[in-house]
Amino acid sequence: MARGKAAGRCAGCAGQAGAERAGGLSHIDRDSLDPQVAPGVVFDPVPGGLSLEDMEEGIRAAFARFRVRAATLSVYDPDRDQEDKTLRAGLRIIEVLAEEAAREIG
Repeated sequence: MARGKAAGRCAGCAGQAGAERAGGLSHIDRDSLDPQVAPGVVFDPVPGGLSLEDMEEGIRAAFARFRVRAATLSVYDPDRDQEDKTLRAGLRIIEVLAEEAAREIG
């Protein structure tokens, strides 16, 4: 793809096949999840957070729009977790990140 003006005009079409996409870091805080999904966070969880499905959709959207070069997953307090919900949510998030990264390089 041409650099300069053509690349600038294409900035909004990053999801299109063959379009050049900006790279970046995906930082995921589990405290953005609803406490029913992830109660084991550092601070008191706030009701009304994301469902795990919403989080998965957001991760997939980030990979579709950007070239995700790295990812972090933060905020976990096993002493506050209930029935390993937060642990399992984190493991699922890691699975989705790995699936999308594999698709990216595949």
